[in-house]
Amino acid sequence: MIRDRLPSPTSSNDHTERRQVRVKRSRAVLVSHVDHASRQRQRIDAPMITGEDKARAVIPTSTDQSINAGPGPTTLESRLSRLEDRLHGVDILLSKDQNPENRRRSDLYKRAVDDDTEWSFLLSQLPPRSTVYRLIRQYFILDTLNRYTHAPSYEQHLASLYANNSDHVNMQLSTEQAPYLASLCLAMVIGSKADQEGSSEEDNRNLCELVDRLSYLHKRFSHFSAKFVSSQPQSADPKIAYYHLHSLMLRLQEAIYDSSSSLPETWFEMGEVFHAALFLRFHQDPDELSIVLSPFWKEMRRRMWYLIYCGEKITTSKLVLPSMLPLATVRRPVLVPDDELREDITQSQLDDRTFVNEFMQSNGATMADLTPPNMPIFSNRKSTATEWAFIDAKISNTQLLCELSRILPQSSQNIHPPDIQVIDNIVDRFDDKRPGHFSLDLLANAQSRDSPLTAPDRPAWICAQACVQNIGIATAVLQAYQPYLSIPTSSYDVAKIVQHALDRSLEAAHRLLVAAEVYVWHITFRWPEGKCLFSWNLGSRLFSAGALVALAAIRDGKEHPSWRGWMGDLKAAEGLLRVVSDHTSKDGQGRGGSADLKALRILRQLSDQATGQTSSSAQSTDSATPVMRNSYGQERIFDPYTSHEMRNISVLSNDPSSDKFEIPETFTLEDLEALLTQVYGKPRQ
Repeated sequence: MIRDRLPSPTSSNDHTERRQVRVKRSRAVLVSHVDHASRQRQRIDAPMITGEDKARAVIPTSTDQSINAGPGPTTLESRLSRLEDRLHGVDILLSKDQNPENRRRSDLYKRAVDDDTEWSFLLSQLPPRSTVYRLIRQYFILDTLNRYTHAPSYEQHLASLYANNSDHVNMQLSTEQAPYLASLCLAMVIGSKADQEGSSEEDNRNLCELVDRLSYLHKRFSHFSAKFVSSQPQSADPKIAYYHLHSLMLRLQEAIYDSSSSLPETWFEMGEVFHAALFLRFHQDPDELSIVLSPFWKEMRRRMWYLIYCGEKITTSKLVLPSMLPLATVRRPVLVPDDELREDITQSQLDDRTFVNEFMQSNGATMADLTPPNMPIFSNRKSTATEWAFIDAKISNTQLLCELSRILPQSSQNIHPPDIQVIDNIVDRFDDKRPGHFSLDLLANAQSRDSPLTAPDRPAWICAQACVQNIGIATAVLQAYQPYLSIPTSSYDVAKIVQHALDRSLEAAHRLLVAAEVYVWHITFRWPEGKCLFSWNLGSRLFSAGALVALAAIRDGKEHPSWRGWMGDLKAAEGLLRVVSDHTSKDGQGRGGSADLKALRILRQLSDQATGQTSSSAQSTDSATPVMRNSYGQERIFDPYTSHEMRNISVLSNDPSSDKFEIPETFTLEDLEALLTQVYGKPRQ
């Protein structure tokens, strides 16, 4: 009897209407179907076979084995092999769209069974020695104006990581090296910023992959470093605490040169630095600690603390915030060249070098020879440039800045500012202790052929430091007199105070712009490697100076004899800010780049107001951004870097019959001359 069978899978669709009948199959049929399906899977899973493979192929002999007999050894091994191949294929598909850095990270997670395994793997991921040295040398260029790193000892420590001049790091390094390795990886990330100029697309892509890997290594080494430091805060090895804090400081340095960063974000990063510095007792002088340190590491701790101290005071002053760090008893570092500050230096040698401080703070106008005749010479060179002189002068200015912050009211306090003569006395002290080669007169002639700042035997960072020093002093002066510019001029005496504050502020703005012009010229034409030193920090200061001269030109008008000079300074601020904005926005519109562009747009609008012009571009921009005005009807201008309002300059009423204008009882001839100058301007010569 012939049974009805189901249609085969290859049958046409017309058989689908046939009634579905369940038929009990024989054992032979089932075995045949299973063997057929198994052979089909083997053919699907097998790779493509070429003609050459067919010629060399060995045809396996079939084994007549019942399906019920269970898998034999050969069948089980083949199944496991196919399963491994499939899992490998799935892994390839999952990682196909990942970049090489993500694959390395996933590989790291697989290997990180314990800390020892991860530590060995992290060491193996460090770049070759040649790449490390190249990036570190570029980092030292970027560190010119920060001096976070003592280059000789840093390079000496780097050389100790390699055994027998090998191109790869010693794999036997202990986890105590984690603080230095965390610092090293981030220093290389910062140094890579100098590689992004004029590189090919492929080089930039490889550099981005290297930077991603170094950033990840920095985070992992920092994890090891934090665990070690938190468990042993008073370690006998001073390098552990120092380099742990140094790696955190480098995060601030990276934010300064990152166009996507901003001043408030930099301030947020400082919080972790402050906490670590206080936890590791850097606010105490090394002589007061329970551990015994060498003279070299005492000076290194003092240098680190004063760098943190200056950064905190300058940032809180800019953001108008209260100071966070406590008063410290740390002694001021000795002014000594970096090459002479060796690890085997003695305390007597450091004490003998204190006279360098007195010499460098003299007001001499030349630096052709930094060595006085009666000074003992420890160096083979007759003339030794002292890199720390820049930071030493910065410390002096920061201490004066703290005095100003204590006596000046905060922006939220409606307190009348102190006597302006007190401010004058503090401001005049800014130039008392500066090195002679930082003078503005010497800097203004830096473009001349015989200038000691740009002589062929002078290092390139000398002129750059002189520029930044003058820019910093000018910025401090602008901040000191700003509260006096918006005082309501209800009397002649108050008007004199406002005018005096304006005159001192305009002098500071001119000083800032002159120094910035030399700075941009020096880096553009004489030191192109330092172009990566352009940052949003410079743009913020250019905007402060440009906005002040613009407000003065708008207030006094074209009839004022100094109007042309103010407009010249305003045009200089616009041009310099354009250079900075072009640099910060070259890799995309980061927050720093957009702040530079916004500041440039504001200066152009102020320039149009000063000249009596109204450009269509300014009007279209104003329509997009609503104009905010204060209670006096004046347009409110906000600093795009800090979001603080720029204070308008008060205007003295020209109407003597005004009720708010009061003639003092003792009205001298000098007072009358000052009043006429205020109303009609200075007489033409």
